[in-house]
Amino acid sequence: MWLSRLLFFLVFTIIIEAKETNWSIEKSLRPESINTTQQFMGLGGLFEHNSSIHSLSVNGRINTITSNGVVYSTLSDISITSFVTTCQNYWLTLPNGWAIAPDTAEVRNVLVQYPWSTDVLILASGVGYRTSKFPPAGIAFGDSQSKFTQSGNQYYCPWCNYQIMIMKSTAVNTCGAGTYSNSSGSSCATCPSGKYSLAGSYSCSNCVYGKYSPRGASTCCNSGSYIPPGSSICFTCSAGTYSA
Repeated sequence: MWLSRLLFFLVFTIIIEAKETNWSIEKSLRPESINTTQQFMGLGGLFEHNSSIHSLSVNGRINTITSNGVVYSTLSDISITSFVTTCQNYWLTLPNGWAIAPDTAEVRNVLVQYPWSTDVLILASGVGYRTSKFPPAGIAFGDSQSKFTQSGNQYYCPWCNYQIMIMKSTAVNTCGAGTYSNSSGSSCATCPSGKYSLAGSYSCSNCVYGKYSPRGASTCCNSGSYIPPGSSICFTCSAGTYSA
């Protein structure tokens, strides 16, 4: 008799725990829409910020936040408000129209507000900054080496507990190839040598190892070839000339 009662108690406990686990998972996955006006201590002192976290898709992305006309997300499109640690230690392609978020005070002030499902969020400079999940938020973490690895338009983080922050301006980006727009879309700057960009970019991408580009380039060339100003085509060096 006592054995049957023990068995019944164990089965009942397992069922209850399973229901609670499913409820917790369902709650964590349930889309939410949160509008906030927050004051927080940013890098420049007390900072008031109007933001909106969206559960609806923005260009195919579910987890986004809009601030001052700029939409922010992570490359892996994970939850902005979750404190559950995730990693982007695999290759992902930067979606069209998006850019790795630049390392500016405005971007960092958005970064520090949320946990972003990770300890460290990486910006275009390659520097990783602590999120609110890993206080003190906004402090650069780790050594001077870039915290992401890039191959063309693909990125990944060699370490866990890191995510890459991306952004997309709601303003029309009219910057041409070889240039990039600031986060507000109000001006264009020229890409330096060793980098390139396509029309409508918000940052410049690094040439892969073994290739190079001059200032203001829209593509990268192999050694032994060159790209004339304003062109998007690499030409082979003529006899008696070279490029490195």
